[in-house]
Amino acid sequence: MNIKLDENGITIATLPELIETLIAEFKTIYGSDINLSQDTPDGQRVAIYSRIAHECLVLVKKLYQNLKPEQAEGLHLDYLARINGLLRKKNESDSDLRRRRLKTFENASQSTIGGIAARLNLVKDVTDAVVYENTTNETDTLNIPPHSIWVIAEGGGNQAIVDCLARNKTGGTGLKGTITGKYTDQIARADGTVFDVVHEYRFDRPKITDISIKLTATREKANEPVPIQEIKDELVKSLYRIGENIKVTALYCILNRIARAYYVSDLEISKDSNTWTSAILNADVDEKFTIVSDNIAVNEVVT
Repeated sequence: MNIKLDENGITIATLPELIETLIAEFKTIYGSDINLSQDTPDGQRVAIYSRIAHECLVLVKKLYQNLKPEQAEGLHLDYLARINGLLRKKNESDSDLRRRRLKTFENASQSTIGGIAARLNLVKDVTDAVVYENTTNETDTLNIPPHSIWVIAEGGGNQAIVDCLARNKTGGTGLKGTITGKYTDQIARADGTVFDVVHEYRFDRPKITDISIKLTATREKANEPVPIQEIKDELVKSLYRIGENIKVTALYCILNRIARAYYVSDLEISKDSNTWTSAILNADVDEKFTIVSDNIAVNEVVT
């Protein structure tokens, strides 16, 4: 039976391994002719003891994993994130909090795109931010001018974002964006007087697209209705980042987790309710997908 804690981490026994070990121990105590088949009291005792032992081992492993930010969940992850000065945002998932925590480690990389993106994501009320860069001498396919960056930020005040860019963007780097703001540097002269230098900064907000979803939900039991509102509520919980595509297979996984007396088929998604796909809905680099209940159509089928 393989149970150990060493430099490589924790290893626990599987349920079959525990059952096999207990059977061997029982035979050592009571003799090899003891009947431990599943339909005997002794066999059921072995199953019960093994299950309890396995649940305890799983709990120990879970506690061990919650010591690591990469694997911690829920409140355990919240506690570890606070060490880095982070608080979970409203409706922020564990995976998003882990990702945001990792971005904070880019802060030490001054004057890099990663550093700017990391600091933007730490600005108060910013829920998402991305930075695209064009290092060439020509305007690129994203229409970013030469040697410029394109900042797209969701949430946060305009001035707070401008201040962040002013403190972290390298000199000479151009900016793309329709939202403008000013940052004032106060420069001290040798005689003690000061003068103002005003800089203009640009950035954009993401395009929010409420996608449309249509699907068929077929009853497995004719007298048990499909919980249409539950399906909609579960899909609405899905959160996407700027520029993140939506895979139909991922939506199927969400619904299959909650499906009980029905099954889902013919799921399609669309940006405009005209062109539909059953594979992947691609987002523009400055686009953010959201799902709203009113845009979900569920066709209930009774067999």
